[in-house]
Amino acid sequence: MPNDLSTSDILTVLAERRRRLLLRLLRDARTPLPVTELAERIGEYESGGPESSDPLSIRLRLRHAHLPKLEAAAVVEFDEGKGTVRPARNFDVLVRFLEKVEAGERSRSDR
Repeated sequence: MPNDLSTSDILTVLAERRRRLLLRLLRDARTPLPVTELAERIGEYESGGPESSDPLSIRLRLRHAHLPKLEAAAVVEFDEGKGTVRPARNFDVLVRFLEKVEAGERSRSDR
């Protein structure tokens, strides 16, 4: 699977916590997920955090900010008609990079 993402593209996509959460949720689901479910699950994860955990506000932010950025990088495809998100051609590249970063964070916290 070809990777047409630069290191800068990868870091830009992964810079936002909600985009990282979305990638993890989609990776674990192994099937297209409705945006409404993604928003609810991200809200559950964030509850008590500094950002709003209101599913409607999260869904709007996903649709208008995060999904367009992920689509532009060919990381996900958003089917507006069905309201679902699924992996695109660069998804695996981003997930592998994210997993390496997370593994490094875990090993540092175990010290």
